Amino acid sequence: MRATLIYGAGDVRVDEVSDPKIQKPTDAVVRVLRSCVCGSDLWPYGSMPASEHGGGRIGHEFLGVVEDSALLPSLLPLSDVFCTGHHCAVTAGVNARTTVTVVGDGTHTVLECVGTLPALEMLLGVVRAGGTVSRVGAPQYGEVPLDDVPEGYRAMAGREALKVLIQP
Repeated sequence: MRATLIYGAGDVRVDEVSDPKIQKPTDAVVRVLRSCVCGSDLWPYGSMPASEHGGGRIGHEFLGVVEDSALLPSLLPLSDVFCTGHHCAVTAGVNARTTVTVVGDGTHTVLECVGTLPALEMLLGVVRAGGTVSRVGAPQYGEVPLDDVPEGYRAMAGREALKVLIQP
C-alpha cells in the first residue's frame, strides 16, 4: 500500500509500505477513504531533523472504514466509519457536561468535522446564539492526488493553503 512518510524538514514522500497487521488487542485496520494534510503536521514538516533510518509515517486526519479489528465483533464491528474529530472537540472546550451537536438539533457547541460547505451551512443553522463553533479546517484550496501530498505540505507550510484534501 502507499503511505505518506516524512524523512526530515520539508521532505515528505509517498512511498510503498507493508500492509498493516493487527499486533495488539486495541489495534484496528482502517481503509482510508479521504484524508487531509493537518496544520499540526506542519510542526515536524518545518523542524524534523533528517532521518538516517528511513521515513516515518505522518498524517492523522482521515475518514475511513474499519476493515479488521482485534476487538471484533464485540466492540468495533467491521464496516464502521471512523473519522477524526477529537481536535475539534478539544478546541470547542467540550467536557463531560457540554451539550454537543454534530448535526441536527441546536446546541451551545457545534463541531464541524466534515469539511464541506453544506456542513458549514448546517452548523451555522443549529448553533444557538452565543454558542461555540469549532471546525476541523476544511479543504479550501483544491485537491491533490496522493502522489502530490508533498506539494500539499509545501502549500500549507507556505500559507498558500489552509487545508488540502488528498484524493486516493
